Amino acid sequence: LVTVLTETEATHLIRNAEGRVIGVQAEGRQGTINCKAKRAVLISSAGIDHNLEMAKDYNRQQYWGLQMLEKGYVAPKDTIYNTGDGVRMGIEVDADLACSSACCMKDAHYVGGVGDYSTAEGHTPNEYEIYKFEGNILVNPRGKRYVQEDAEWGFVVAKTVSELVDNGMNFDDIDKFCYIICDADHLWVWENKGAANNETIVSVDTIEELAEKIGVPSASLTKTVDEWNSYCADEVDPDFDRRCDFGTIATPPFYADLVIPQSMGSASGLKTNANTQVLTPSGDPIPGLYAAGMSMGGNWMPPFYPGCGWAILGTMVWGRKAGQMIAAEQPWE
Repeated sequence: LVTVLTETEATHLIRNAEGRVIGVQAEGRQGTINCKAKRAVLISSAGIDHNLEMAKDYNRQQYWGLQMLEKGYVAPKDTIYNTGDGVRMGIEVDADLACSSACCMKDAHYVGGVGDYSTAEGHTPNEYEIYKFEGNILVNPRGKRYVQEDAEWGFVVAKTVSELVDNGMNFDDIDKFCYIICDADHLWVWENKGAANNETIVSVDTIEELAEKIGVPSASLTKTVDEWNSYCADEVDPDFDRRCDFGTIATPPFYADLVIPQSMGSASGLKTNANTQVLTPSGDPIPGLYAAGMSMGGNWMPPFYPGCGWAILGTMVWGRKAGQMIAAEQPWE
């Protein structure tokens, strides 16, 4: 029998004198209530997706995305109610954290490969069977390319935030940007992805004017575009080994738009062992406390999001394991 309490927020974990987690304190319409756990407590209340302060402390890429959201450059892509409450409650009982530097994040132009968008209406995929990116390049605040644009999309966006950091971006003010560049012959790429009407787009008649509009060095951007155009003849990219969707940037008007992060969830949570027990900084399990889903960190911690399915791993695989472990716990009075 499960009792569901709506409009009731879990606020703190309850421990006994021996340090075992024995329940949860909550606040709701009926005031403060204490809920006793029969066997153990499982935290599965999502990650720090929309907690600005926790993202600032634990996940730089997520913080960048949230700051862009705060400043109105992008709309939320996941629920705004994932505010890391379970992670916070775990910290309050001395839990350790396992925080990835990456998060699930795509840019507004769907840049990057290794995915399957080939079923989109009217879409002819490239060799990766993804949205075409023909005749488009990415440049940093110095007007230079910085990434293989057809690399895995999680890598592209993680490389973007690293590039901004290397160029001295102020995370609190977001004073530097990377840009996507194309010409009139390839604006259809943006139209196919629904990005051709972004309010952040700049359109001018020369590359020099484009550089001035977006605030990058004119000589640098001109050199970058000239080099890219020269690579298109043989479809060989000696700088970043891009493999597909070559196309010159030569026909005015020329367009630039921000590389805008669209975060779909963080990967920063409570550190657990293989039995989903939440651990202290010394590596000891906290008695009576388990975590699964995106509240659980550390099950996969690469420097960039590797592809879809991360959250499913935390939910289905580790959720099942947590259920088995808790079912094996002895009830207490």
